[in-house]
Amino acid sequence: MGTGKANVITQTISKYSLFLTWMLVGMLIVGVALASMSTLYIREKSISTATTACPSASTVTSQATTTSQTNSSQTSKQSYVCGNVANYTLWHLFSTNGITITIDTTICNFSSTPLYFTSMAGATYHWVATGYTAIYNAQKNSFTIYAQSADYPNNTLLFALSQTYTWNVNWFGLLN
Repeated sequence: MGTGKANVITQTISKYSLFLTWMLVGMLIVGVALASMSTLYIREKSISTATTACPSASTVTSQATTTSQTNSSQTSKQSYVCGNVANYTLWHLFSTNGITITIDTTICNFSSTPLYFTSMAGATYHWVATGYTAIYNAQKNSFTIYAQSADYPNNTLLFALSQTYTWNVNWFGLLN
């Protein structure tokens, strides 16, 4: 291999590395912004928290009280938060490069469709999965998420990773 060809390969790798670095920095900034906005939203909506139990699940109920100085009236508004962990065995194959899970939320007894939030936990490799925070088909009793990976673009391999490394989905619903 000539020196000129080696230089071209080195330059191509250098450009690709720089692109990946900036892409990761951008994804990190977007992730921090989304987490900050979610935290501010939840903090704004719930002033005090009390722990209660929902059948078969760990839940937290938040109650926020707003006081209005106009005409010395008080308005109470309750926010209800309920969550659980969806077991990794509920993942199914989806398309040629993804997996999906429909999460049953009936244990929370939501009166209407709440805002759902998710994160993933597992032994390892769950960092390769993307898309699982996007909520689809949200209803008061369930919602669906999908996951895929640029590193493992094969649904069978991604499904095997989810089962081998116990990719559980942490979720909660917020009903105002």
